[in-house]
Amino acid sequence: MGAPFWLRLGVGGLSQVSPGRAASLAHRFFCRPKLTRGYAKDDLRKLAKAEELLSQGRRQQTTVLGRRIISYCFTAEPVSRGLVLLLHGWSGDSRAMTAFIGALTLAGYDAVVLDLPAHGGSDGVETNVVDAAVLVGAFLAANDLQPDHVIAHSYGGAVASLLALAGDAPRSFTSISAPTKFALVLSEISAAFNLCGEAERIFSIHAAQSLQCDLGALDALEVWKSTKTNVLAIHSPDDLRVSFEHALHLAQASNVRLTRAEGLDHCEIVCSPFTVAAAIGHIVQTDRALRSIDEGKPEAA
Repeated sequence: MGAPFWLRLGVGGLSQVSPGRAASLAHRFFCRPKLTRGYAKDDLRKLAKAEELLSQGRRQQTTVLGRRIISYCFTAEPVSRGLVLLLHGWSGDSRAMTAFIGALTLAGYDAVVLDLPAHGGSDGVETNVVDAAVLVGAFLAANDLQPDHVIAHSYGGAVASLLALAGDAPRSFTSISAPTKFALVLSEISAAFNLCGEAERIFSIHAAQSLQCDLGALDALEVWKSTKTNVLAIHSPDDLRVSFEHALHLAQASNVRLTRAEGLDHCEIVCSPFTVAAAIGHIVQTDRALRSIDEGKPEAA
């Protein structure tokens, strides 16, 4: 949870005297990404460089379901081996995923990165994972895009899981520090705000109402184990925002491989050379394995 410590402490204190008001305030932060966004000076320098890289791509704005989505497309030369969709985390934007772009195009893959709803230049003030998945799906359909691979960080990983649940499962998925059990996410947010039991109960009700779905059904393990997608989960045991428990949960599926990113925090991991190399290697190995299978099939009569 990216809210300031003093605010989280204040909401926790409020929950002791007014659970309903505290739960409403926590939910406001839960659905408004700009309220939890904050950058240190070093982060701003890195983002300025990332913005330069984005300017080299083809910027596009697509209006779907009445909302404008900003995206950037990068093309591999001379021939593309496939399309990779990059999804950033909560309160971030496309700049957060630029570390992958050069490596992808060099490996022969086109890349599309977008600002999720209510993030970056895309429209909206409030959003949630269901809203984002619906709009990303509509964006892909409007542009006739079918990603072969997905690399997603944190909240973007949850969005990718819902896209797969809707039937848009890619050949490979790289999940970076992504939440996998939605019920656990709510518990972690409640703990971050130090909500009392009654405030946590009300907060969960608010979340269920805004998502308009059964919270228990939002489980990435159940989603990905029912697909043929080759999944790589990269997560740090030192992550204080999305606990390592999420990665261990996802790794129970037979098509998921877990890689520990030791010593990296929740934000560092997405631009780490270790993560970039692992994600690109995962994509290349997936396609190589699929080609081997296809080459071994007998020719049709």
